[in-house]
Amino acid sequence: MKGDFTRVTFDPTKHYSRVLQQQGRVQLDSDFNEMASIHAYFLRRLAADLIGPHGGPGFEIGGKGTDLQRDFTIGNGHYYVDGLLCENDPALPYTGQPGFADADNLKDGKIYLAYLDVWERHVTAFEDQDENKIGIQEVALRGPDTTSRAKIVWQVKSKLVPDAKTQDALTADDPANPGKKYENFHNFLARNAFGDGNLRARALRPRDEDEPCLISPEARYRGAENQLYRVEIHRGGPAWDGKRDNDNRPAGNHNDAATFKWSRDNGSVIFPIANLEGNVVSLASLGRDSHLGLRPDDWVEIVDDDYVLRNRADALLQVKEVKREHLQVILKTAPLPDVGIDATRHPLLRRWDQHAGATEHGAMLVFEGAAGDDASWITLEDGVQIQFTAPPSPPKPFVNVDVVVDKKTRAADADVADVNRAGGLSSSTYRTGDYWLIPARVATGDVDWPGPPNNPLPRPPYGIEHSYAPLAIVTFDGGGKISGLTDLRRPIKQLWL
Repeated sequence: MKGDFTRVTFDPTKHYSRVLQQQGRVQLDSDFNEMASIHAYFLRRLAADLIGPHGGPGFEIGGKGTDLQRDFTIGNGHYYVDGLLCENDPALPYTGQPGFADADNLKDGKIYLAYLDVWERHVTAFEDQDENKIGIQEVALRGPDTTSRAKIVWQVKSKLVPDAKTQDALTADDPANPGKKYENFHNFLARNAFGDGNLRARALRPRDEDEPCLISPEARYRGAENQLYRVEIHRGGPAWDGKRDNDNRPAGNHNDAATFKWSRDNGSVIFPIANLEGNVVSLASLGRDSHLGLRPDDWVEIVDDDYVLRNRADALLQVKEVKREHLQVILKTAPLPDVGIDATRHPLLRRWDQHAGATEHGAMLVFEGAAGDDASWITLEDGVQIQFTAPPSPPKPFVNVDVVVDKKTRAADADVADVNRAGGLSSSTYRTGDYWLIPARVATGDVDWPGPPNNPLPRPPYGIEHSYAPLAIVTFDGGGKISGLTDLRRPIKQLWL
């Protein structure tokens, strides 16, 4: 979540039940947020244990016997997926969902699986405002915001069912193995809760860790302030294979490889857009101070509600000029015409902090390394370094500190192929939106990361975690109308065995 936080401290493996305040102590946002996470973890685990991986009375897929063409309805009500409560009110058509991007994916005479994709979205005070500028922000403060919110977001998506055998696997019950149908669903969907790439972080280490007296002044975090660095996957895909052309420019699979962006403020530096015309962006403000402002050559991203819901990763944009007296930013290139122009979608400009190493599209290539491979460490700034780690064997599922419900083993995204790298190592798969958080502290001159300083441990992404549940098999006739519906939902009273 891209909020102005100090750090994220919730860890379900510690089994804490609550946070207790003590008199005369400093209050931190991380303590408040950990209490909220402990409470949410308990409720979601309880719901998942009682209901199972999915279940509920709502979200009935309909439309059979109507005039709908290449479309279906999503019923109102509520439904639970991995303990997350999804609510829909009122009923709406499949093609009428907020942020919907797949209006042309349903074809005549085909069979589709309709399923739920559920995740949690961070919402700032600006993104919560309605058309009258009313929301969670307290107007009496005359500008400053206070807290932000987390919201359960769901989308009904569809996937083509290629043959009768696959349809049988998705619909047939097996009394001897009640969980088989759900397992078949995940195998067919071929989606992970996260990508399977890992990352390590450290402050710049000296060459010889065994001789501490020789540590140079540069071998530490050198920032003047405490920061929460965010490393986020921009374009999903495999890692870059490291190949270069004769001019030492990236080659090989660099056009399809995953890229990342980073922020020293957890991606929380945003500027609400008042107007957008071509490459001229008029802003509501230019930030509270110069540290949280904009400068020429900064890389920025224009986003809105639809952009976020579609998990888009357009080319980042670079600032050409800042006209402070007019609250305007001139970009070197214009953004795509379908983003940032509708005020009802809460358009904003988000600053990212990478400069050196950025590609022509603004992000940096993901390059993997192994333990002991110092050349594969990437320096962000002020001694903070990261390394994307190459798995020595096919990656396995993991339990992340932010996961609120245990996951079954799930296949990697079938749409992205692994790329073999030198030394027999296979590349991980990185997914747009996956992110890691790295607290850097002035007091220690180091980053807060598990493992010894000279050998930090690889960690999976903090999020964004996606959960999935089947809803129905939808069959269209040659005229594009629904000729068959098979309900795949589970009533709550049917406990998962």
